[in-house]
Amino acid sequence: MLAESGIDALNYATLHPNENARYASFGGALNPFQPELIRAAIDRLTHGATVWIATDNDADGAGFAAIIEGLVAETGRGDLTVERSVPVDAKDWNDALLRASRVALAIV
Repeated sequence: MLAESGIDALNYATLHPNENARYASFGGALNPFQPELIRAAIDRLTHGATVWIATDNDADGAGFAAIIEGLVAETGRGDLTVERSVPVDAKDWNDALLRASRVALAIV
């Protein structure tokens, strides 16, 4: 799973736990070296893996998702699946976790 920030990756993991997942972030922006590092990491995934893109729910997040989808395609790994998970009614996964926490507290 790739997120824009480390805190978003942790919050996504809290909201969508998966003991088999690997969580990573690219620090809010892609520097010139990161695309190759991301592509290399994707290329090392196990056969049939899913690349989850958990970027922000905004234009920048959509742009990053498109870049990452392109990196997956560049690997030539037709066995990989790409999914994008977008926070509902929130800009990012930190906001989504805060919203979920408020709802849980209101129920108690």
